[in-house]
Amino acid sequence: MEDKNIVLEVEHLKTSFFYGKKEGKAVDDISFKVKKGEILGIVGESGSGKSVTAMSVMKLLGNTKGRVVGGSINFMGRDLLAVSDKEMRQIRGKHIAMVFQEPMTSLNPVLTVGEQIAETIVVHEKVSKKEALARAKELLDTVQIPLAEKRLGEYPHELSGGMRQRVMIAMGLCCNPDLIIADEPTTALDVTIQMQILELFKKLREQYELSIILITHDMGVIAEMTDRVMVMYAGCMAEYGDTATILKNPRHPYTKALMKAIPRLDEKQEYLDAIPGVIPSIFNLPEGCRFHPRCRLATERCRKERPDAFTVDGRTVCCFKAFEEVKESL
Repeated sequence: MEDKNIVLEVEHLKTSFFYGKKEGKAVDDISFKVKKGEILGIVGESGSGKSVTAMSVMKLLGNTKGRVVGGSINFMGRDLLAVSDKEMRQIRGKHIAMVFQEPMTSLNPVLTVGEQIAETIVVHEKVSKKEALARAKELLDTVQIPLAEKRLGEYPHELSGGMRQRVMIAMGLCCNPDLIIADEPTTALDVTIQMQILELFKKLREQYELSIILITHDMGVIAEMTDRVMVMYAGCMAEYGDTATILKNPRHPYTKALMKAIPRLDEKQEYLDAIPGVIPSIFNLPEGCRFHPRCRLATERCRKERPDAFTVDGRTVCCFKAFEEVKESL
């Protein structure tokens, strides 16, 4: 029976990029769900496949050499991979909105803030421009931009980074979407403004019962903001489940390594633990477990076989070592 509480369900998603005869597996067999009013975090280093996952859900890979090659994306009972481009344009903005990580490159520099927000409202809501501008002012008030009426007539370059990001959030909210995907929404901001933006997302979630996918590389943000988390590495899922459970007792070596790289105030740390090496190119992926070249616990089996997912303590893990540890504890 279909669970009406689930807004988005992604199953066995595979997205590849093609250059000549080469195929690069940017997202390789990941599955996750987002419930109504829930914040799901997707975390991992740069190159893990987080943004490609978001672009796949939004079907925004059309102008690239990438495409979804497997799996399903079910949004509120609709298979997004089966809908036409015209139908998808109606879904984007109205039902699913995206907040990109660099607002200065996402906003049109030659249009005022008011024009850009109003344009989206007019397209989806079929209202007059005057009504759309009135709604735009309300949205700027909602995202706590001071002197909202004045800001409507300003251009993106006249606003601070924090204000531009709030404008992007306002644009995302303009048609009361069911889901917002926020791709590194605080990356280009200073620490004080980062906290304000994150607090704003929390308030909007409560106010509108929004579902949010929050993409980040910051485990501190994950701990502060999310209900559930998916840890990604080189296009694969490492660990997925309840945030509190995973942060309290991470089972995948990659999750553990990310946790150890976080500075702690309650411990004396002369140096932070670094993860050796770098994420591999999607065109030169290692055999077996993707993480094994950087994993201190890797065995010969890890180098040859890709681990299957298993479930324990309500979370999903893909790791031979973690599976052995669970078996021993039973």
